[in-house]
Amino acid sequence: MARDAYISTNRYAAKMLGSHLGRVFSNQHTQMVTNYATFIGEMCGIIDATKTVLHRESGVRIAQYPFYLVYAREVWKLRNNFGGNTLYSRLTTLRKKWTDFGLTPSILIRIEREVFGIVPPPTS
Repeated sequence: MARDAYISTNRYAAKMLGSHLGRVFSNQHTQMVTNYATFIGEMCGIIDATKTVLHRESGVRIAQYPFYLVYAREVWKLRNNFGGNTLYSRLTTLRKKWTDFGLTPSILIRIEREVFGIVPPPTS
């Protein structure tokens, strides 16, 4: 787990130990921290991989990085909820949205391919 994920998980665990949260949280604390650690570990990997793609691209301003990172998080969410043609359709819509906001379509496609391993379906 990346250092950022470790720190974030520890902060979450400490926050969820408060006596003001009641018995429900104290009974489920271990499982909640485990779930959060899994999520944040995966998300840190996605963020790092997305930044690697952005560093290799010329002309991407550092001020645009947060928008590309949000795009990556949205792709992650779609990939976890959909598959097949539905996923490709949703990705096309998502890509159009972020292209309209000024992001470069080829970089968005590189994020889909290199970070998530999503390749477009074969055309017939």
